[in-house]
Amino acid sequence: MGKLLLRVTGLLLFDTGHLPPHSLKRDTNWEIHPVLKLEFCPKGKTCRANSDENWLDLDNEPPD
Repeated sequence: MGKLLLRVTGLLLFDTGHLPPHSLKRDTNWEIHPVLKLEFCPKGKTCRANSDENWLDLDNEPPD
C-alpha cells in the first residue's frame, strides 16, 4: 500500500494546558487547532509544499 501525501492548513499553537503536571504521552505540545483545510495529493501526481499545483481539497474532491 502506498502513502497518501496530505497538506494540513490551520493555526499552529503551543498548548500550555499540557505542561507538567498535566503532561500527555506525546512528543510535543504543538497542535494544529483549528484545522481549516485538508488537502491530498492524488495518486500519480507530484505535489510540493510551496505550490498549490495538483493538491485537491478533501472536502470537495473524492479520493481515487
